[in-house]
Amino acid sequence: MVERSWFQFLLKLAFPNWILISRTTIKRDVTKLYEVKKKKLKEYFKGVHSIALTTDMWTSNQQIGYISIVAHFIDHDWTLQKHIIGFSQVEPPHTGKNLANVIAKNIQEWEIKKKIISITVDNASSNDVLVRTLKEILEKSGVNLYQCGKFFHVRCCTHILNLMVQEGLSAIRDELGKIREVVKYIKCSPSSLHNFHVIVDEFEIR
Repeated sequence: MVERSWFQFLLKLAFPNWILISRTTIKRDVTKLYEVKKKKLKEYFKGVHSIALTTDMWTSNQQIGYISIVAHFIDHDWTLQKHIIGFSQVEPPHTGKNLANVIAKNIQEWEIKKKIISITVDNASSNDVLVRTLKEILEKSGVNLYQCGKFFHVRCCTHILNLMVQEGLSAIRDELGKIREVVKYIKCSPSSLHNFHVIVDEFEIR
């Protein structure tokens, strides 16, 4: 849209000194900035002792799968740091083995495979295969995992809590439905809402 003539005319009117920068130039500059930042972060990782990974899959409304990989670590000032070190499209099938290979390639590229102490994933069954496969890949490459990998697989507590809440809500689904219907009935008209307040006051519920 920025390259359309009417948009450029509008910007020229608003900002006479405005100069058009093409999308090719922007793409080149952003890519260059990314490479510079990546190089600095790779250099910084050399002084980091241990790194914990988190990863998750996301499917767009175009049914395209993406994986994100985040590195967490404590810096020299004892401050928790986190950096996205991977965000890429993943070709199907999205099996645990395929995802493990994507992650292994990523940490190899960042040269941090010997620093990985754990990986946190949600409780999807495919993630059990993912963690097991990634663990095997690291061990075969000569990496000595922390505590022999005893704490390598970390399950996402937030996901566990969400599953618990959803399970609890499903047990009272009928009751929740009745409560919603009551609320809808009370709020359907001013007179119904007024009668409700009269009853509340009468029984001193407030």
